Amino acid sequence: MLTGCGGSSKTEEIYLPVGTARNVTVTLEDGSSYVFGFNVISAQNAYVYSGESASPSSASMHVRGYVPADDTASEISFYWYTNRDGEEAFPCYMVMTNVQNVTKGTGSATCAVSDPYFADPAVTDRPGTLTRFNLPN
Repeated sequence: MLTGCGGSSKTEEIYLPVGTARNVTVTLEDGSSYVFGFNVISAQNAYVYSGESASPSSASMHVRGYVPADDTASEISFYWYTNRDGEEAFPCYMVMTNVQNVTKGTGSATCAVSDPYFADPAVTDRPGTLTRFNLPN
């Protein structure tokens, strides 16, 4: 007799709940910090705050393997253009993998960042900490 067969009862999603808003602090290779804020506005988009402007940039957001029951995700990534007034817009990205405590508490992730003003050249495999959302100064 076979018993105990079956898959996981935890479902995975490909989006984060609208209204999820977090700050992510990434420790760069030179010891400085890159602070990134995001606010989910739809299944595939978020406002991002990276310190380039008081107003947010609109970002494309991609989510893999978000498990609401565990509050974890395989990957969350954001792609946007800088929005400094009067300057050329440059493409940027923030990719978080192995994300823990996605929506609440203090979380962690492994981060890759490309932002020509704050993380240039691009950095990979850097530790990141997720915390309650506050607008960057």
